[in-house]
Amino acid sequence: MARKKKIQKVDELMEPPVVGRFYLVPTIEYPLSGKVGHWPVLGPKHTDAEHFGFPWEHYHIDTRFWSGAMQRTFGAKKTEIRPGMATNYPLCTIDFGLTRRAVPHPPIEYRRLRCVAATITYQFAGLEPVLSLRRHMGEAAMVDTDHGPICPHRGFRLGSVPADGIITCPLHGLRFCAKSRKAVPPATTEVPHAA
Repeated sequence: MARKKKIQKVDELMEPPVVGRFYLVPTIEYPLSGKVGHWPVLGPKHTDAEHFGFPWEHYHIDTRFWSGAMQRTFGAKKTEIRPGMATNYPLCTIDFGLTRRAVPHPPIEYRRLRCVAATITYQFAGLEPVLSLRRHMGEAAMVDTDHGPICPHRGFRLGSVPADGIITCPLHGLRFCAKSRKAVPPATTEVPHAA
């Protein structure tokens, strides 16, 4: 009898996930577009007060594990959408509706989700807050750990991000040379527009 292969946690991968395979993915239960769902997230939870003027704790959506239903729900919230833009939509601890109200994050729950994309495209590399962050980080390099490289900005594990010469952190677009481990300039100065 064939033995079942253990499902890997996506945040422990040392290489990109394979499209079509299932992984254990960190999710949070969160209300979005009037629907509470288990949304795949990139961690760690953080704030972006310094460079982005966003002091609320939040996660970013991990669009590599976005089902069609999730995309439709998010599309109801944002009429002009591209997956790379959704990655930067914060699932935060405050609801910015008509009245601000707290939306506490429950603990992370790992769920079995299918990979629909091996990479996450960062859409905002040329915007001033990202350029400001890049200037602030200076010559910072990826930090190598026993579990693979992490971004020096928020400690995001970069081990599952493809290393085709350049590794881009999907949280805020910092880029690093896979060989030297040092920071490199942003890929573009273009401001993205909806397709």
